[in-house]
Amino acid sequence: MLEFLSAISQTTKELEDNEIDTGRFLTIFKVNLQSTKKIKSADIIVGVNGDEHESILLVSKHIDPNKSHPLLRKAILAEIGSNIRGQKFNSHVFDAIIFHHKIKDNEIYCWKNQNHNTYQYSPQLIAFLKKLTSDQILESVRFYRERNR
Repeated sequence: MLEFLSAISQTTKELEDNEIDTGRFLTIFKVNLQSTKKIKSADIIVGVNGDEHESILLVSKHIDPNKSHPLLRKAILAEIGSNIRGQKFNSHVFDAIIFHHKIKDNEIYCWKNQNHNTYQYSPQLIAFLKKLTSDQILESVRFYRERNR
């Protein structure tokens, strides 16, 4: 691992010495290691056995979807309001966007609660919806309107 990091560091220095912008090739970040006493709040757990990179154990922690996807359709409609980027936003437009972008198949945005037979959405869906352009919204509505023709 140390050799790999050293090679990346040397390559980055050489690129920068040649006045090449490395910001497009590389993202630098700090790793924050947490005490195992906080393991209950971790999203993922990584274990490393000595210096052997083959001995890495990665465990993804199951998160209650009622906590990660707490929003119902009604809450999203209320949060967004009556328009996005000048386009009307209502339940029909919401359904069109959900259908066109296959949101119900994307676990980042949507979870189907089998107990109540409802769909629940994550807060990330609100950010996704607010980023849509006017043309993307209109395209979703057209696509939804023509889906059964």
